[in-house]
Order: sequence, then structure tokens, then C-alpha cells
Amino acid sequence: MSFNTRWNYRDAKRNKFRALMTIIGVIGCTALLVSAFGMYDGMNDLKEWEFIMTPN
Repeated sequence: MSFNTRWNYRDAKRNKFRALMTIIGVIGCTALLVSAFGMYDGMNDLKEWEFIMTPN
């Protein structure tokens, strides 16, 4: 293993709570980004459906 990999592994072993919180934080931020882009796309589709579905 490279020096950086060994360094990161040793740091994660020493600070387990900080490593866990880092992983949870990255997963949480990724979920927020995916949700935000999905909501943006869904709102754009809803706008088109509303104009199509309204009676004339």
C-alpha cells in the first residue's frame, strides 16, 4: 500500500467516530444532491403536465 493509504487507514482506526461521521456526512450530502436534482426535474415535469391537463 502507498504511504497515503496507510496514513488514512491508521487515522481511521484511531478516530473511529470521526471516520464514521465523515462517511455518514458524505452519504447524507449525496442523498440531498440526488433529491434536489430529482425534485427539480419533477417540478419541471409537473409544470408541463398541469398545462397539458387543464381543460380549454
